[in-house]
Formats: sequence, structure tokens, C-alpha cells
Amino acid sequence: MALIIGLIGSTLVDSESFEELALNIDDKTFYFNVFLGSRNIGFHNFHLKRVGGQLQVISDANMTFKAFLFKEISYEHKAEEWWENGCLQRFSSSTNRNSKSIVVNGTRVGNQFVIDYKNEEMRYEGCVRSFAYWAPTLLQSDNLLNVETGKNIPVVVSIDNDSTGVFQSTTIELPKSSISLKYDSDGRWIELETRLKLFGKLSYKLTTI
Repeated sequence: MALIIGLIGSTLVDSESFEELALNIDDKTFYFNVFLGSRNIGFHNFHLKRVGGQLQVISDANMTFKAFLFKEISYEHKAEEWWENGCLQRFSSSTNRNSKSIVVNGTRVGNQFVIDYKNEEMRYEGCVRSFAYWAPTLLQSDNLLNVETGKNIPVVVSIDNDSTGVFQSTTIELPKSSISLKYDSDGRWIELETRLKLFGKLSYKLTTI
């Protein structure tokens, strides 16, 4: 069954500014340690590589923690995204939560982005962007795609520079939560913070660029 979802008031893409951004994105890997409160519970890494006129982003996460002191929760996630001209072109993701597996795929077909999830299709109109934490310019959209679920989530994104000019903060407001990001003076992503219902503060700390 196909579900047609139109993006109302979606952000227009400035391809020139994206090309300028792409020139500044060298092949690199972001290594993040992940913490729940003060406990190190795993990692989430991002590998960026330019391939011709496209940008390939591969992410890999592995986390394990205990809920309510006795129930162990494990989380593994892998995703591959391909970007061009400021828009997501295709992606694939696989997620395991306590041995329950989810596989989601999506690709751009004409002016639509088609998601395949659990033998169903979801279609989004226009330029689709995911939660590209590694490039704050790409977060400037009215909706961001969660590649783990295939859902295009309405967001409000705000940017704040500190008084010293050393750091830049970006906040993504979602319907039921928010995500805070921090970048250094060169625009490199260095931290993430959010709150998990029932579990408390989840944070990413960059270890190597």
C-alpha cells in the first residue's frame, strides 16, 4: 500500500551553497563515544567520502545499557546514505534492538522519494534530507527523515553562536523531544545531547576527527 505524503512548505535547496559546502567536506570519520548519564554505553561513528559529484555517508552504532537496573537493552544500527545537490538520493539502514530487526530502504524517483518498509511504500515529495548532524547547513529544513524508521519528521531548527565565537550550537525541536548539537569554530560537529524518556540524558562526545 502506498502512502503519499506531501511536504508542506519544504525548504528550497540552494545547490550553489551545497556545492560550496561539499568542497569543504573532506573524506573523514567522526568517532563518538556515547554516554547515558555518565556511563559510556557504546559508540556511533560516521564515515564521509566524496564519490564523483555525490557524498557517501556510512554510519555505524553499537550501544548496550541496563534499564531499571536489571533489563539489558542492546542497540545496533548501520546506515548508508548518498547525497547530491543538498538532497538525499538513496539510503539503506538496518537496526537491531534486542534481536528485533528493522530494514528500511529509500531512493529518489523523479520528484519523489520512495521508502520501502515492511512491504509498504511511503512517498515524499521534493527534496528530502535526513538528520545530517555532520553538516549543519543540511539540517535547514522543515522536515528531516529518520532513516531508521522511514518517517519524515517535522522539525524546527535554530542556530546560536556563543559570545566568544568559539562554538556554534544547533537545536532541533521535534514533536516530542529535542536534540542539541555543538560545532567548533570550523563548523565541525563535536557533541550531541538529547533526553531519552525514562532513561535520562544521552550524549555523544567526539574522540577523533
